[in-house]
Amino acid sequence: MRSVNFENSAIEITSISDDGRGIALLDDGKRIFVEDALPGELVSLRQIKKRRGNFTAFVVDVIKPSPCRVQPKCAHFGVCGGCKLQHMSHSEQVTIKSASLIEHLQRIGNLDSVKLESPIVASSPWHYRRKARLGVRLVPKKGGILVGFRERAKSYITQLDFCHVLTRPFADCMPFLVNLIERLSIPDRVPQVELAAGDNKAALVFRHLASFNEQDFELLRQFADDQAFQLYLQPGGIESAHCIYPSNPESLMYKVDDSKVQIEFHPLDFVQVNAEINKSLVNCAIEWLDLRA
Repeated sequence: MRSVNFENSAIEITSISDDGRGIALLDDGKRIFVEDALPGELVSLRQIKKRRGNFTAFVVDVIKPSPCRVQPKCAHFGVCGGCKLQHMSHSEQVTIKSASLIEHLQRIGNLDSVKLESPIVASSPWHYRRKARLGVRLVPKKGGILVGFRERAKSYITQLDFCHVLTRPFADCMPFLVNLIERLSIPDRVPQVELAAGDNKAALVFRHLASFNEQDFELLRQFADDQAFQLYLQPGGIESAHCIYPSNPESLMYKVDDSKVQIEFHPLDFVQVNAEINKSLVNCAIEWLDLRA
């Protein structure tokens, strides 16, 4: 990777990539991918680097902002890799993603014309994420245990005191989770915590690389009881995950087809992260199929 000197010069953002970066075109047709820039904006850049034929950069100043630019709700936005479009209005996010879908269907699917039905939109763009994997790292120079999503394109952990996209039971428990891990006998041997919430219960899965002692087990169970979580330990592969609280856990589940169908799942199983959108999509598909006996 090498740096390229375009810094302190203004450049127009013409479009946006699938991963949420603004795109600017140079005179020779080459593209610059710009973090946190929106289509139609005029921006000045820093840290322009070339890697694998593409330039990447960060915004120094938004000289001419997009009318769709909004103030990010999260103080960690721009560093945390948990989400990338908080600086764009929710309605514009839907418009941009609809246009991207049409472009993909035409370019990759070789469809001449595509007409979309009205997008299915959640009632709120916040606290929708019911499945996530958080990194954990002991960093004494930063105050001890860090728990959060990884930083953008880096292996560092963003310390989250609260998260606006995680479903509410998880968003609220972050400081308590940090406190718990700090009190364990092996805080440096817990690399990640998996989160999974059903319609009925929420569960945490602690990945650990060394054995817990009896005091650790007591702390873990007390935390799970206080926060009303099911708590699993995973000392090895996926098959090693087992619940330590409660003793007879109720299966996580979610309902679809207007609650007629109930689907059970394990905390490490794949489920669509946005429960409301997933349910709406399933109901829409069933309506279109017009299923009969």
